[in-house]
Amino acid sequence: MNSKIGLLLVAALVMCGCATNRGSMSLNVTPASVTTTAGTPVFIDEVHDNRVFEDKPSDPSVPSLKGGSATTDSAEVKAKAIARKRNGFGRAMGDILLEGNQTVVDVMRDLLRQSFSAAGYTVVDDRSKLGNSGIEVDADIEKFWAWFTPGMWSVTMESKIETTLHVTHDGESKTVDIRAYGKNNGQSGREGNWIEAYRRGFEDYKAKLDEAF
Repeated sequence: MNSKIGLLLVAALVMCGCATNRGSMSLNVTPASVTTTAGTPVFIDEVHDNRVFEDKPSDPSVPSLKGGSATTDSAEVKAKAIARKRNGFGRAMGDILLEGNQTVVDVMRDLLRQSFSAAGYTVVDDRSKLGNSGIEVDADIEKFWAWFTPGMWSVTMESKIETTLHVTHDGESKTVDIRAYGKNNGQSGREGNWIEAYRRGFEDYKAKLDEAF
C-alpha cells in the first residue's frame, strides 16, 4: 500500500468516528451586542418549518435522515434534525438532532429576535405592544441545514439558512427573502465544528436581515 492511500484510509477512519450514529447538540444564537428600547417595535408571530426532507438525496444540502427514513420518521424527529454526517469517503451516514426539547423553530425564532435587535428594532413579546407603527412578522423556514464534505487533510462543514418573512407594516403586507450561508473548515466532524458552521450562518443571517430592513 503506498503512503498516500494509507494516509487517506487513516483519515477516513478518523473522520468517520461515530458517523453511523444519531448525534445531538444544542444551538444557541449569540445575543445582539447592542439592543435598544427606542427602535420600531417588531412582533414575531408564527414561525413555520417548511423544510422538505428526501431519502438519499444526491445533494448533501438537502435534508435527509439516517437509514433513508425521511419519509417514515416522525414529525418530531424532523423538527429537531439539523445536519447529516458523512464518512471520510463522502458517504452519508448518521444524522444530528437538536438536544432536549429544542427544535429548529425555537432556534429560528431566537435568531429572528436577535437579528431584528441587532438591526436596531425593539422586539416585543405581545402584538398589543406594537402600537401604530410596529411591524408584525411571520416566518417560513425553507432551509435550515448543515452538511459535511471530506477532504484529504481537513473537512468542511457548511450551513444554509433560508426564510421567507411575511411582513405587515402600516396596513400593508410584503414578503422578504433572507438567504444566509456559513462555512467552517476543521480537522474532524466534532461537535464544535458543526456549531461554528452554524454560528457563521447565524451571523450572515443577521447581516442579510439588516440589509433587507
